[in-house]
Amino acid sequence: MAAKPYSHASHIDKVLKASAARNSVRLVLCALCRMAKFDRPEVTASKAQLVQSTGYTRRTVQLALQWLREEGSIVPTVPLQDFVPGRGKAVTYRLHVVGQGGEDAPPDRAQDAGQGGRSLVALANTIQAENPGMTFSDCLTAAKALQ
Repeated sequence: MAAKPYSHASHIDKVLKASAARNSVRLVLCALCRMAKFDRPEVTASKAQLVQSTGYTRRTVQLALQWLREEGSIVPTVPLQDFVPGRGKAVTYRLHVVGQGGEDAPPDRAQDAGQGGRSLVALANTIQAENPGMTFSDCLTAAKALQ
C-alpha cells in the first residue's frame, strides 16, 4: 500500500495544537504556518517578513523564534552553528509537532521527546508563575541558566 500523502492542513493543525505557545509567540507560529510550503512542512522566512505580517517589533519576533526553537515547534534546516547571520537573511525552518520525536528533532531535545519536549518551557512557566512581574523572555533566560 502506498504511503499516505502529505496533508498540509492536518500537519499545520497538529503543530498548532501541540505547541504551548501563547500570545505573540502563537501569532508568530501561525504566521510561519501560513507561510509554509504546501507540499511539505517547511517555511522560509526572514524576521523582516514576520515583523511585517504580525505587526510586532523585531525583538518580539526574535524572542518568539527563540522560544519556538527551544520548544521544538520549529527546527532550522541548517544548524544554527553553521548559519551565517545577517540582517534580512531568511532562514528555512521545518515545522515540527512537539513531542513527536524523530530524526528531524533537535539533537538536544531528543531525550526530552517523551516529556513533550517542553522541559525548558515548563521551567520558564514555573518561574513566571512564581514571579508574575517578570516577562516571559526573562523567565526563559532564567530557565536556561538553571539547566
